[in-house]
Amino acid sequence: MAERRGNATTGFELPGAADRRQISRLKAEIHHLDKPHMHLQLADIYFSQGKLEERRRVTARRMSGPKDEDIRAIWAIAWHGATRRRRALPLLEGVFAQNPKHDYGYTSMTLAETLAATGQIDWAIATWRQVLALYSYPRARCSSRSC
Repeated sequence: MAERRGNATTGFELPGAADRRQISRLKAEIHHLDKPHMHLQLADIYFSQGKLEERRRVTARRMSGPKDEDIRAIWAIAWHGATRRRRALPLLEGVFAQNPKHDYGYTSMTLAETLAATGQIDWAIATWRQVLALYSYPRARCSSRSC
């Protein structure tokens, strides 16, 4: 009796295929259930792919809840990445005031970068110092010393 083996591509998956399946699944769930956590999961996938504008669009329907710091941070980071930093600044400041540790300090680091990009250097340095007081990220250590 001959042994059956799979073809040469068994177990092989093209890069990004899992993300595409996850995106399709989440879009279907959002269509039927429309829960906030589903929007955030989809936004996180787009973020990992570097698609900041798609990430912002996914959360657009949830922006009506101004107290949701995750949604405000997503919008601010998308605007920061799209060089609309002046629009991002109030959202980042609001999230930072509400929770300086939001997203493990990444929102704070984006705030510091946005402050520096808009010419508010003293505030940027103060924000970097606050980040460094809580975390030891190389990004914060380097940026606070202008390496």
